[in-house]
Amino acid sequence: MSVIPVRIKILDREYTLRVSPENKAQIYRAAEALNQALSQKQRQFSVLDKQDLLSFVAFDGFFEALRQQDETETVQVHLEKLTETINESIPTDVSTLS
Repeated sequence: MSVIPVRIKILDREYTLRVSPENKAQIYRAAEALNQALSQKQRQFSVLDKQDLLSFVAFDGFFEALRQQDETETVQVHLEKLTETINESIPTDVSTLS
C-alpha cells in the first residue's frame, strides 16, 4: 500500500500525515470540519484556550458518534423484528400455495 504525505492545519499548527492516496480528500475534509467546529466553539463560548477548545470539540464528536451508534442499533433491532415477522408469514411448504 502506498502512502503520500498530506499537510493539514489545525488551530494554526501544521501537521504532516502519511495517508493512502484514496483517503487524501477525506483527510482534508476532516481537517476543515474540525477547524470549523473549533471556530464555532470559540465564538459560542468565547474560549481562547486551545486545549479547552479541542476538549469541547472532541467531546461533541464522541457524543454524536455514540448517539448515532445507539440509533443504528435501534434501527437494526426493528429491522430484525420485521424480518422475523415477514419470514414467519411466508409459507415454508410451497405446495400450500396452489
